[in-house]
Amino acid sequence: MQKIEVISRALIIKEDKILVCRDKKNKNYFFPGGHIEVGEFSREALKRELMEELSLKTKNFYFIGLVENRYTARKKEYHEINFIYYTTYYNFKKKSVENHLDFFLFSIDEFKKADIRPKKLKEAILTWKKDKKFFHIETID
Repeated sequence: MQKIEVISRALIIKEDKILVCRDKKNKNYFFPGGHIEVGEFSREALKRELMEELSLKTKNFYFIGLVENRYTARKKEYHEINFIYYTTYYNFKKKSVENHLDFFLFSIDEFKKADIRPKKLKEAILTWKKDKKFFHIETID
């Protein structure tokens, strides 16, 4: 049985650099965060995920958009709904707590060139940085 995955993701900007992560088994990047568990609101899930992944204590979460994405990986179909939040933080270390993840702070130029998934989310973030308008995207990667 296939299911729709519901995920909270964070846009974290530090000194005009954007935080992204990568599973060590893959070449593409994505935004920090993770799956929302049953009974958990998206903000709570994101706060938990950032603590689990980076020991990152966050202050405020500002909902900036929603991305519904369908994609194929390893011959399997996926369908995910991503709640995207901009957040501020108390402390920050780029080192992952989870062994399978690496984190990177990309300059805007590096971010533009990187293979970030979903691809349309990367474009939406660049637009959001300029206009601060909410976005809703339906895409197939």
